[in-house]
Amino acid sequence: MAKPSTDHLVARYLERCLRCTAPGGALPSVRQMMEQCKVGPQTITRVVRQYQKQHLVDAKPKSGLFRPVSEIALPTVTRLDVIYFNVRGEIHAMLNDQIPVDHSFHGELITAIKQVASSRGYAVHFHAQLDADHEAQMVESLCDAPDCRACLTVGLSDMSMHRALVHAYLPVINLYPMGFHIPENAICTNADQVIDEQLSFLIELGHRRIAYLHNVEDHRPHRDLLLRRESFYRQAMESGVELHRGYVRYAGFIEDSQLEAARALLAIHPRPTAVICADQHLPAVYQAAAELDLQIGEDLSVLGTDNKLIAQTIDPPATSLQVPRVQAVHLGLDMLDDVLAGRDRTPEENLQATCRIICRQSTGPAKLS
Repeated sequence: MAKPSTDHLVARYLERCLRCTAPGGALPSVRQMMEQCKVGPQTITRVVRQYQKQHLVDAKPKSGLFRPVSEIALPTVTRLDVIYFNVRGEIHAMLNDQIPVDHSFHGELITAIKQVASSRGYAVHFHAQLDADHEAQMVESLCDAPDCRACLTVGLSDMSMHRALVHAYLPVINLYPMGFHIPENAICTNADQVIDEQLSFLIELGHRRIAYLHNVEDHRPHRDLLLRRESFYRQAMESGVELHRGYVRYAGFIEDSQLEAARALLAIHPRPTAVICADQHLPAVYQAAAELDLQIGEDLSVLGTDNKLIAQTIDPPATSLQVPRVQAVHLGLDMLDDVLAGRDRTPEENLQATCRIICRQSTGPAKLS
Protein backbone atom coordinates (compact mmCIF):
# COMPACT_ATOMS: atom_id res chain seq x y z
CA MET A 1 0.00 0.00 0.00
CA ALA A 2 1.41 3.41 -0.92
CA LYS A 3 2.35 5.88 1.79
CA PRO A 4 0.03 8.83 2.32
CA SER A 5 1.21 12.32 1.40
CA THR A 6 3.95 13.13 3.88
CA ASP A 7 2.51 16.56 4.74
CA HIS A 8 -0.83 14.97 5.65
CA LEU A 9 0.95 12.33 7.68
CA VAL A 10 2.96 14.85 9.68
CA ALA A 11 -0.09 17.07 10.20
CA ARG A 12 -2.13 14.18 11.62
CA TYR A 13 0.74 13.11 13.87
CA LEU A 14 1.27 16.66 15.12
CA GLU A 15 -2.44 17.16 15.81
CA ARG A 16 -2.51 13.91 17.78
CA CYS A 17 0.46 15.09 19.84
CA LEU A 18 -1.20 18.47 20.46
CA ARG A 19 -4.35 16.80 21.78
CA CYS A 20 -2.33 14.61 24.13
CA THR A 21 -0.16 17.46 25.45
CA ALA A 22 -1.15 19.87 28.20
CA PRO A 23 -0.86 23.62 27.48
CA GLY A 24 2.79 24.58 27.81
CA GLY A 25 3.92 20.97 27.44
CA ALA A 26 6.74 19.84 25.18
CA LEU A 27 5.97 18.34 21.78
CA PRO A 28 8.20 15.81 20.00
CA SER A 29 11.36 17.33 18.58
CA VAL A 30 11.92 17.77 14.85
CA ARG A 31 14.24 14.76 14.90
CA GLN A 32 11.68 12.63 16.74
CA MET A 33 9.00 13.58 14.22
CA MET A 34 11.38 12.78 11.37
CA GLU A 35 11.97 9.32 12.81
CA GLN A 36 8.30 8.74 13.60
CA CYS A 37 6.94 9.87 10.22
CA LYS A 38 9.93 8.74 8.13
CA VAL A 39 10.29 12.13 6.44
CA GLY A 40 13.00 14.74 6.03
CA PRO A 41 13.47 17.96 8.03
CA GLN A 42 12.04 20.14 5.25
CA THR A 43 8.64 18.43 5.51
CA ILE A 44 8.57 18.77 9.31
CA THR A 45 9.57 22.42 9.12
CA ARG A 46 6.95 23.19 6.48
CA VAL A 47 4.11 21.63 8.49
CA VAL A 48 5.23 23.08 11.83
CA ARG A 49 5.29 26.58 10.33
CA GLN A 50 1.67 26.18 9.24
CA TYR A 51 0.70 25.39 12.83
CA GLN A 52 2.86 28.24 14.15
CA LYS A 53 0.89 30.66 11.96
CA GLN A 54 -2.29 29.41 13.64
CA HIS A 55 -0.62 29.89 17.06
CA LEU A 56 -0.99 26.18 17.78
CA VAL A 57 2.75 25.50 18.13
CA ASP A 58 5.48 27.50 19.88
CA ALA A 59 9.01 26.99 18.54
CA LYS A 60 11.58 28.06 21.11
CA PRO A 61 15.20 28.28 19.90
CA LYS A 62 17.42 25.63 21.50
CA SER A 63 14.46 24.41 23.58
CA GLY A 64 12.17 22.73 21.06
CA LEU A 65 8.50 22.70 20.16
CA PHE A 66 5.72 23.32 22.67
CA ARG A 67 1.97 23.55 22.84
CA PRO A 68 1.16 27.19 23.62
CA VAL A 69 0.14 28.05 27.16
CA SER A 70 -2.74 30.17 25.86
CA GLU A 71 -6.08 28.39 25.57
CA ILE A 72 -6.35 28.35 21.79
CA ALA A 73 -8.78 25.76 20.50
CA LEU A 74 -7.15 22.85 18.74
CA PRO A 75 -8.31 21.88 15.24
CA THR A 76 -11.76 20.31 15.56
CA VAL A 77 -12.49 17.05 13.78
CA THR A 78 -15.70 17.69 11.87
CA ARG A 79 -15.46 15.00 9.19
CA LEU A 80 -16.10 11.32 9.86
CA ASP A 81 -15.16 8.80 7.17
CA VAL A 82 -17.21 5.62 7.61
CA ILE A 83 -15.64 2.60 5.91
CA TYR A 84 -17.88 -0.39 5.26
CA PHE A 85 -16.06 -3.67 4.62
CA ASN A 86 -17.31 -6.99 3.19
CA VAL A 87 -20.48 -5.43 1.80
CA ARG A 88 -23.12 -7.12 -0.30
CA GLY A 89 -24.85 -5.52 -3.24
CA GLU A 90 -27.86 -4.13 -1.38
CA ILE A 91 -25.71 -2.56 1.37
CA HIS A 92 -23.43 -1.02 -1.26
CA ALA A 93 -26.47 0.42 -3.03
CA MET A 94 -27.84 1.91 0.21
CA LEU A 95 -24.50 3.49 1.08
CA ASN A 96 -24.35 5.10 -2.36
CA ASP A 97 -27.99 6.30 -2.23
CA GLN A 98 -28.89 4.08 -5.18
CA ILE A 99 -31.78 2.54 -3.24
CA PRO A 100 -33.63 3.75 -0.13
CA VAL A 101 -32.23 2.70 3.24
CA ASP A 102 -34.36 -0.23 4.41
CA HIS A 103 -35.18 -1.76 7.82
CA SER A 104 -32.49 -4.44 7.67
CA PHE A 105 -29.83 -4.50 10.40
CA HIS A 106 -27.38 -2.54 8.25
CA GLY A 107 -30.09 -0.26 6.93
CA GLU A 108 -30.92 0.75 10.49
CA LEU A 109 -27.23 0.95 11.40
CA ILE A 110 -26.55 3.29 8.45
CA THR A 111 -29.44 5.49 9.57
CA ALA A 112 -28.12 5.50 13.16
CA ILE A 113 -24.63 6.49 12.00
CA LYS A 114 -26.01 9.37 9.94
CA GLN A 115 -28.28 10.68 12.69
CA VAL A 116 -25.97 10.28 15.69
CA ALA A 117 -22.85 11.56 13.92
CA SER A 118 -24.72 14.54 12.47
CA SER A 119 -26.11 15.42 15.91
CA ARG A 120 -22.51 15.58 17.15
CA GLY A 121 -21.41 17.92 14.38
CA TYR A 122 -19.76 15.43 12.02
CA ALA A 123 -20.11 15.51 8.25
CA VAL A 124 -20.40 11.82 7.38
CA HIS A 125 -18.76 10.32 4.29
CA PHE A 126 -19.47 6.66 3.51
CA HIS A 127 -17.02 4.44 1.62
CA ALA A 128 -17.60 0.88 0.39
CA GLN A 129 -16.41 -1.47 -2.34
CA LEU A 130 -17.70 -4.83 -3.49
CA ASP A 131 -14.36 -6.63 -3.75
CA ALA A 132 -11.16 -6.89 -1.71
CA ASP A 133 -8.88 -5.34 -4.34
CA HIS A 134 -10.93 -2.18 -4.48
CA GLU A 135 -11.14 -2.11 -0.67
CA ALA A 136 -7.34 -1.79 -0.53
CA GLN A 137 -7.44 1.09 -3.02
CA MET A 138 -10.23 2.74 -1.02
CA VAL A 139 -8.19 2.64 2.19
CA GLU A 140 -5.11 3.92 0.37
CA SER A 141 -7.09 6.88 -0.96
CA LEU A 142 -8.37 7.72 2.52
CA CYS A 143 -4.87 7.59 3.96
CA ASP A 144 -3.85 10.15 1.34
CA ALA A 145 -6.94 12.37 1.67
CA PRO A 146 -5.96 15.77 3.14
CA ASP A 147 -9.31 16.25 4.91
CA CYS A 148 -9.50 12.77 6.44
CA ARG A 149 -9.01 13.04 10.21
CA ALA A 150 -11.08 10.23 11.79
CA CYS A 151 -12.51 6.90 10.64
CA LEU A 152 -15.26 4.55 11.75
CA THR A 153 -15.02 1.06 10.27
CA VAL A 154 -17.94 -1.37 10.05
CA GLY A 155 -17.37 -5.09 9.55
CA LEU A 156 -13.56 -4.96 9.48
CA SER A 157 -11.99 -8.39 8.90
CA ASP A 158 -8.63 -7.66 7.23
CA MET A 159 -6.20 -6.31 9.81
CA SER A 160 -3.88 -5.00 7.08
CA MET A 161 -6.56 -2.39 6.31
CA HIS A 162 -6.63 -1.36 9.95
CA ARG A 163 -2.83 -1.16 10.14
CA ALA A 164 -2.71 1.07 7.06
CA LEU A 165 -5.14 3.54 8.63
CA VAL A 166 -3.36 3.54 11.99
CA HIS A 167 0.06 3.97 10.36
CA ALA A 168 -1.37 7.03 8.61
CA TYR A 169 -2.10 8.45 12.11
CA LEU A 170 -5.85 8.30 11.60
CA PRO A 171 -7.95 7.72 14.73
CA VAL A 172 -9.95 4.57 13.98
CA ILE A 173 -13.02 3.20 15.79
CA ASN A 174 -14.11 -0.30 14.78
CA LEU A 175 -17.83 -1.05 14.94
CA TYR A 176 -18.81 -4.73 14.92
CA PRO A 177 -15.54 -6.10 13.44
CA MET A 178 -15.88 -9.44 11.64
CA GLY A 179 -12.34 -10.82 11.93
CA PHE A 180 -11.11 -13.13 14.67
CA HIS A 181 -8.32 -10.73 15.63
CA ILE A 182 -10.14 -7.86 17.31
CA PRO A 183 -8.33 -4.52 16.99
CA GLU A 184 -8.12 -1.88 19.67
CA ASN A 185 -10.90 0.70 19.97
CA ALA A 186 -13.73 -1.65 18.99
CA ILE A 187 -17.43 -2.01 19.78
CA CYS A 188 -18.39 -5.70 19.67
CA THR A 189 -21.18 -8.06 20.57
CA ASN A 190 -20.48 -10.91 22.96
CA ALA A 191 -21.39 -14.16 21.19
CA ASP A 192 -21.67 -16.05 24.48
CA GLN A 193 -24.03 -13.44 25.90
CA VAL A 194 -26.21 -13.50 22.77
CA ILE A 195 -26.63 -17.29 22.88
CA ASP A 196 -27.01 -17.36 26.66
CA GLU A 197 -29.88 -14.85 26.45
CA GLN A 198 -31.63 -16.87 23.75
CA LEU A 199 -31.10 -20.34 25.20
CA SER A 200 -31.95 -19.29 28.75
CA PHE A 201 -35.17 -17.66 27.55
CA LEU A 202 -36.32 -20.82 25.78
CA ILE A 203 -35.15 -23.21 28.51
CA GLU A 204 -37.17 -21.23 31.08
CA LEU A 205 -40.21 -21.89 28.87
CA GLY A 206 -39.52 -25.61 29.17
CA HIS A 207 -37.91 -26.18 25.76
CA ARG A 208 -35.23 -28.86 25.44
CA ARG A 209 -35.39 -29.64 21.72
CA ILE A 210 -33.99 -26.38 20.37
CA ALA A 211 -32.75 -25.95 16.80
CA TYR A 212 -30.46 -23.27 15.36
CA LEU A 213 -30.53 -21.82 11.83
CA HIS A 214 -27.41 -19.87 10.90
CA ASN A 215 -25.77 -17.90 8.08
CA VAL A 216 -22.17 -19.10 8.39
CA GLU A 217 -20.58 -19.27 4.93
CA ASP A 218 -17.24 -21.02 4.46
CA HIS A 219 -16.09 -18.57 1.77
CA ARG A 220 -17.04 -15.41 3.71
CA PRO A 221 -15.72 -15.37 7.29
CA HIS A 222 -17.89 -13.55 9.80
CA ARG A 223 -16.65 -13.50 13.38
CA ASP A 224 -19.99 -12.99 15.15
CA LEU A 225 -21.85 -15.64 13.15
CA LEU A 226 -19.11 -18.23 13.62
CA LEU A 227 -18.71 -17.56 17.33
CA ARG A 228 -22.47 -17.66 17.93
CA ARG A 229 -22.81 -21.01 16.19
CA GLU A 230 -19.95 -22.51 18.20
CA SER A 231 -21.33 -20.98 21.39
CA PHE A 232 -24.72 -22.52 20.65
CA TYR A 233 -23.17 -25.99 20.37
CA ARG A 234 -21.26 -25.56 23.63
CA GLN A 235 -24.01 -23.96 25.71
CA ALA A 236 -26.66 -26.34 24.40
CA MET A 237 -24.60 -29.35 25.48
CA GLU A 238 -23.80 -27.76 28.84
CA SER A 239 -27.51 -27.01 29.41
CA GLY A 240 -28.76 -30.47 28.52
CA VAL A 241 -30.48 -29.34 25.31
CA GLU A 242 -31.19 -32.19 22.89
CA LEU A 243 -29.06 -31.71 19.77
CA HIS A 244 -30.44 -34.16 17.25
CA ARG A 245 -28.83 -34.56 13.83
CA GLY A 246 -29.82 -31.67 11.58
CA TYR A 247 -30.91 -29.32 14.37
CA VAL A 248 -28.06 -26.93 13.51
CA ARG A 249 -28.11 -26.06 9.83
CA TYR A 250 -27.32 -23.35 7.30
CA ALA A 251 -30.29 -21.30 6.07
CA GLY A 252 -28.48 -18.53 4.23
CA PHE A 253 -29.50 -15.24 2.71
CA ILE A 254 -31.64 -16.46 -0.22
CA GLU A 255 -35.36 -17.15 0.21
CA ASP A 256 -35.19 -20.53 -1.53
CA SER A 257 -32.38 -21.81 0.71
CA GLN A 258 -34.12 -20.46 3.81
CA LEU A 259 -37.36 -22.26 3.00
CA GLU A 260 -35.51 -25.46 2.11
CA ALA A 261 -33.67 -25.35 5.45
CA ALA A 262 -36.85 -24.63 7.43
CA ARG A 263 -38.76 -27.48 5.78
CA ALA A 264 -35.90 -29.91 6.33
CA LEU A 265 -35.60 -28.84 9.97
CA LEU A 266 -39.28 -29.36 10.75
CA ALA A 267 -39.25 -32.76 9.03
CA ILE A 268 -36.76 -34.13 11.57
CA HIS A 269 -38.02 -36.67 14.12
CA PRO A 270 -38.21 -35.75 16.90
CA ARG A 271 -39.20 -32.30 15.70
CA PRO A 272 -37.70 -29.34 17.61
CA THR A 273 -40.10 -27.45 19.83
CA ALA A 274 -38.18 -24.18 19.40
CA VAL A 275 -36.01 -22.57 16.72
CA ILE A 276 -33.42 -19.81 17.08
CA CYS A 277 -32.81 -18.03 13.79
CA ALA A 278 -31.96 -14.72 12.16
CA ASP A 279 -34.92 -12.40 11.64
CA GLN A 280 -34.56 -12.80 7.88
CA HIS A 281 -35.36 -16.51 8.33
CA LEU A 282 -38.68 -15.83 10.07
CA PRO A 283 -40.91 -15.91 6.95
CA ALA A 284 -39.43 -19.25 5.87
CA VAL A 285 -39.87 -20.83 9.31
CA TYR A 286 -43.44 -19.51 9.55
CA GLN A 287 -44.27 -20.87 6.09
CA ALA A 288 -42.75 -24.29 6.78
CA ALA A 289 -44.69 -24.46 10.06
CA ALA A 290 -47.95 -23.49 8.34
CA GLU A 291 -47.47 -26.26 5.78
CA LEU A 292 -47.48 -28.72 8.71
CA ASP A 293 -50.42 -27.01 10.47
CA LEU A 294 -48.14 -25.97 13.34
CA GLN A 295 -49.18 -22.89 15.31
CA ILE A 296 -46.33 -20.44 15.91
CA GLY A 297 -46.04 -19.72 19.63
CA GLU A 298 -47.98 -22.86 20.56
CA ASP A 299 -46.73 -25.88 18.61
CA LEU A 300 -43.44 -24.21 17.69
CA SER A 301 -41.62 -21.34 19.38
CA VAL A 302 -39.49 -19.14 17.12
CA LEU A 303 -36.88 -16.72 18.49
CA GLY A 304 -35.31 -14.28 16.04
CA THR A 305 -32.11 -12.26 16.14
CA ASP A 306 -31.62 -8.51 15.44
CA ASN A 307 -35.20 -7.27 16.10
CA LYS A 308 -35.63 -6.07 12.54
CA LEU A 309 -38.88 -4.63 11.22
CA ILE A 310 -39.94 -8.06 9.92
CA ALA A 311 -39.99 -9.37 13.52
CA GLN A 312 -42.47 -6.64 14.45
CA THR A 313 -44.74 -6.93 11.41
CA ILE A 314 -44.89 -10.68 10.76
CA ASP A 315 -48.01 -12.51 12.01
CA PRO A 316 -47.74 -13.37 14.84
CA PRO A 317 -45.10 -10.78 15.81
CA ALA A 318 -41.83 -12.50 16.62
CA THR A 319 -39.82 -12.52 19.81
CA SER A 320 -36.34 -11.34 18.84
CA LEU A 321 -33.00 -10.44 20.38
CA GLN A 322 -32.21 -6.74 19.96
CA VAL A 323 -28.65 -6.12 18.73
CA PRO A 324 -28.08 -2.39 19.34
CA ARG A 325 -27.65 0.04 16.47
CA VAL A 326 -28.07 3.51 17.99
CA GLN A 327 -26.40 2.54 21.29
CA ALA A 328 -23.44 1.05 19.42
CA VAL A 329 -22.94 4.25 17.40
CA HIS A 330 -23.10 6.39 20.55
CA LEU A 331 -20.52 4.12 22.21
CA GLY A 332 -18.32 4.34 19.12
CA LEU A 333 -18.39 8.12 18.95
CA ASP A 334 -17.80 8.40 22.71
CA MET A 335 -14.78 6.18 22.16
CA LEU A 336 -13.66 8.43 19.30
CA ASP A 337 -13.72 11.39 21.70
CA ASP A 338 -11.39 9.43 23.98
CA VAL A 339 -9.06 8.43 21.14
CA LEU A 340 -8.84 12.02 19.90
CA ALA A 341 -7.81 12.95 23.45
CA GLY A 342 -5.07 10.32 23.40
CA ARG A 343 -6.87 7.54 25.30
CA ASP A 344 -6.85 4.33 23.25
CA ARG A 345 -8.51 1.10 24.38
CA THR A 346 -6.69 -2.21 24.09
CA PRO A 347 -8.62 -5.24 22.74
CA GLU A 348 -9.10 -6.32 26.37
CA GLU A 349 -10.74 -2.94 27.12
CA ASN A 350 -13.09 -2.89 24.14
CA LEU A 351 -16.75 -2.17 24.78
CA GLN A 352 -19.54 -4.68 24.29
CA ALA A 353 -22.96 -3.62 23.09
CA THR A 354 -25.71 -4.91 25.38
CA CYS A 355 -28.28 -7.20 23.73
CA ARG A 356 -31.74 -7.93 25.12
CA ILE A 357 -34.75 -10.00 24.11
CA ILE A 358 -37.93 -8.27 22.96
CA CYS A 359 -40.73 -10.69 23.87
CA ARG A 360 -43.68 -11.01 21.50
CA GLN A 361 -46.11 -13.75 20.44
CA SER A 362 -43.90 -16.25 18.59
CA THR A 363 -42.68 -17.97 21.76
CA GLY A 364 -44.53 -19.87 24.46
CA PRO A 365 -44.25 -22.84 26.82
CA ALA A 366 -42.92 -26.04 25.31
CA LYS A 367 -45.57 -28.37 23.94
CA LEU A 368 -43.88 -31.72 24.36
CA SER A 369 -45.02 -34.84 22.54
